[in-house]
Amino acid sequence: MADFYLSKRFPYLRMLFINPKAFFMNLSGKLCTLSLAALWLMMVIFSQNATAQNNDEIIQAISDHGTALSDESLRNLASTAGERRIILLGESTHGTAEYYEVRAELTKELIRNHGVRTVLVEGDWTSSWEVNKYVRNLPGAAESAKEALKPFRNRWPAWMWNNEVILDLAEWMRAFNDELPEDERAGFYGMDVYSFWDSIDEIIRITSQIDTRFADAVGEPLDCLIRFNRDHIRYVQTVAQTGEHCAAEIREMIAVIESTEHEIDPKTEFYLMMNAQVVRNGDMHYRGMIQRGAESWNERVRHFKYTLNALLEWRNDDAGAVVWAHNTHVGDARATEMSRGGMENIGQLSRVRYGEENVFAIGFGTRAGTVLAGSQWEAPMEEMEIPEPREGSFEYLAGSARQDDFILVFDNESLNNALSSVLPHRAIGVVYNPAQESGNYVQTVMPARYNAFIFIQETGVPVALD
Repeated sequence: MADFYLSKRFPYLRMLFINPKAFFMNLSGKLCTLSLAALWLMMVIFSQNATAQNNDEIIQAISDHGTALSDESLRNLASTAGERRIILLGESTHGTAEYYEVRAELTKELIRNHGVRTVLVEGDWTSSWEVNKYVRNLPGAAESAKEALKPFRNRWPAWMWNNEVILDLAEWMRAFNDELPEDERAGFYGMDVYSFWDSIDEIIRITSQIDTRFADAVGEPLDCLIRFNRDHIRYVQTVAQTGEHCAAEIREMIAVIESTEHEIDPKTEFYLMMNAQVVRNGDMHYRGMIQRGAESWNERVRHFKYTLNALLEWRNDDAGAVVWAHNTHVGDARATEMSRGGMENIGQLSRVRYGEENVFAIGFGTRAGTVLAGSQWEAPMEEMEIPEPREGSFEYLAGSARQDDFILVFDNESLNNALSSVLPHRAIGVVYNPAQESGNYVQTVMPARYNAFIFIQETGVPVALD
């Protein structure tokens, strides 16, 4: 899709963006007397001129085709998205109240009227399972949504899922589910690998409850990891220094679980096997950190895909799924500079696996406001200012086009043509420094990356629970 939009308007700029080597090889025979620096300068000038010429067209197109954000327009968007089996809901930060609120309303509408029964978030598998037990009223469930969310307090950044909007969503899902048979209830799940050590604990706990010898057979290979005392950094350093790792032992652990003849409750068995996959894929994610490039990122993303696929297969019906994750995960990586670095994401992998006609990706963005983030990994939560966007970025153009909050649906040829060029698109993570704002942009072809986009002019921060 990215290739189509770029090649249609700026074929050489598209080649430079997607494959610089091919660009220079293509021109070398025709312009062999030009130096590399001259070629680069030519493309920079061309790109700047093209951008200047297109800005007015983009602003006008956004103004013409944007729909004011309202209850009605959200219902209409849910109706459009709900025709697909997988709906991906993004966010340009991990700490913006309005993103949580709008995604929650979309999720409720998709569950209530469009058959969605799986809510999958960029959160830990083990912590999310506690919420799942509560919203589906399963044995061992917490007494309240607030209690069910407590495990998220132990994982930085705690505010991502332990906040008032998720609390309200969990209570709503519980009330909705109470009117349904158990096999028709909507569930809440986590697709991340960062419950790695907690998943090991859960494997040991569950197998110990089933049979001592079974637990020993599963636990023995896990000793390879347990000796690192929940310190993945020390594990990675050891692998880097010695080349020795625990992949074979993890495969052995999974084989023991898969071959057991013990009768295990289907929900417990699924939960157990998914914890085993968290350990397997988390190990590959951590070991990927040793390598340069996209391997660590991609192993984590592939676990996202694995979890989504496993949940859809486990339900064994046609019910849909809604996925909450950052824009960098839900918007097709092939329409961004991420693809140049070999990075994949669940937006791309879902379209490949299920077909573009079965996936609907919605991005979120803002012009300015405040955000919850940390100055470094595991730093205390801070409310930070989001400055005005970089000139020429999508956020700058969107903020210039309209004064209201609005929705764009990329099903209009005129809008898509106007947005067919590469634009900087803001992405803020859990670690953020507003003083280095210029680095928080991903080069993007918007209509190729998303099916729709929700733009909120000024945003605030979610209320984290104590």
